[in-house]
Amino acid sequence: MSHSIDHRILEEAAQWMTQIQEGSLTQAQQLQFEQWRNQSQEHLRAWKRAERLLFKMGGLPPALAHATLERESSHLKQSRRTIVRSMASVLALAPLGWLLWRHKPWYEWLASDYVTAIGERAEVALADGSRVDLNTDTALDVYYSRTERLLRLRQGEIHVATQADTHNPVRPFLIQTQQGVLEALGTRFSVRQTLHDTLLGVYEGAVQIRPSDTEASGYRTIGAGQKVRFTSRAIETTSPTSDAATAWRNGLLMADEMPLPQWAAELARYSHQTIEIHASAQHLRVSGAFPTNDLPQALRMLAHIHRLRIRTDSQKVWIER
Repeated sequence: MSHSIDHRILEEAAQWMTQIQEGSLTQAQQLQFEQWRNQSQEHLRAWKRAERLLFKMGGLPPALAHATLERESSHLKQSRRTIVRSMASVLALAPLGWLLWRHKPWYEWLASDYVTAIGERAEVALADGSRVDLNTDTALDVYYSRTERLLRLRQGEIHVATQADTHNPVRPFLIQTQQGVLEALGTRFSVRQTLHDTLLGVYEGAVQIRPSDTEASGYRTIGAGQKVRFTSRAIETTSPTSDAATAWRNGLLMADEMPLPQWAAELARYSHQTIEIHASAQHLRVSGAFPTNDLPQALRMLAHIHRLRIRTDSQKVWIER
């Protein structure tokens, strides 16, 4: 018997958890809460998990005591919906996993200027006319000053189309990741922060890479049509790229002879379900355009093309021949 809890119910539990933490419920709200909690054993389990989380964490962060997180006027007001979805993701972890999760500060997504939850995308217009698209599960800070235009990518992936700066003197357009700083040289590009490195793709103009632990002689400028990974110490060899790599902006994953494990890892970024591939299907390569916001449809397409068997529950997908 599976012990997983449907993510929709976990999200509802997170909604009630934040509402209760913000203050006392009215009599009508208390009745609604009790009716929700007593709908099924799964609802009861979800709420018990929420109570255990609150006990372990000593309550929610103070920022969640407000219905809306107020930020400076130049910053985005983060949506309560995104916070609730993030809380639901935490509830989906096994209780033992909460200890590990506690080491990832709340401010990684609470304090960021712009955030997207898993499965969400967003488009942001910056003060200078530059535009930034945020992919799934992304956190971004924006700092504009008299001397520079700086974006700090905390996690996730962005696509940037810069505009010429009208400020005098002209301010450089910089992206900071965990591995270093990128300077846009009149360009359109994407940046993805992974656990161990940064992936840069350039589509127009050029971008200079400055790894954080490298002397200036180790900097490199990447031109249009190229992509490259880099760490804080080294820049790897470039390889070709194209706008197909940014099809996520239109809700698509473009695959061209993509290994099935890579295909699964990419689509899993947009879902709360994990994807497991049986050894019999590991060698397959996938081509086509697949929706990132409709995992069941993407799986049906995959199964039809390669005659695969797909099994799912609320938290996991199994792919086998």
